[in-house]
Amino acid sequence: MFSLFVMKKKELSGIIDHTFETPEENLKFEEDLLNYFDDSTQTVNLLRFWESPSYFVVLGSSNKSDSETFFEKCSEKKIPILKRCSGGGTVLQGPGCLNYALIHTIDEKTKDITKTNSFVMESLKKGFNTLGIDVSVKGFTDLTVKDKKFSGNAQKRKRNTFLFHGTILYDFNLTKISEFLKYPSKSPDYRLMRSHHDFVSNILIKKDNIIKCIGESFQINHYLDLNELKFMSNNLLS
Repeated sequence: MFSLFVMKKKELSGIIDHTFETPEENLKFEEDLLNYFDDSTQTVNLLRFWESPSYFVVLGSSNKSDSETFFEKCSEKKIPILKRCSGGGTVLQGPGCLNYALIHTIDEKTKDITKTNSFVMESLKKGFNTLGIDVSVKGFTDLTVKDKKFSGNAQKRKRNTFLFHGTILYDFNLTKISEFLKYPSKSPDYRLMRSHHDFVSNILIKKDNIIKCIGESFQINHYLDLNELKFMSNNLLS
């Protein structure tokens, strides 16, 4: 994986738009950022975006693959099944599914899970609404258009910092979801037992516009790169 060496500033804010080569790297990077800044004296307001070129399944921290996935089908098609550090449901990653992660120092407006959910989800909703789309927050941390879900979100908290991340379906092959994922073991009331096909949709906005929209939602517009953050490989995944 990567060790993170950041130039010591009192506050770090910016956008990282970078996809690593493997699903494992992409998931672990966000957890590494959370751990690094939780141990740091820096205040952080950082956004990271990525999109996997290949399909893989991500379980929430308490999910089990036999309950949430068609395990044999995933094995047959060589679809990796991984687990993330946050809660929430199981998702299928792949082309057309944009991922974002907000790494943020805990403050008064984000001092507990409920306040953080409200702050982040309302910020995202208002951001998408500026694009002329009537977006609603449903089931605590889902974003919907016309009662169809296009974004699921979850958080992981530490002592001083939280990670809030989610998926944005904008050009995803939705038929793939039913191929690899079972009906979830837990679902929000507003789903009303709908199938994946009837419940999930793409938002049909260009990826660049989504990134800009989310950046503006959290008042982050400066792009960082890996050189600025001084990443160095240490082969943790070998």
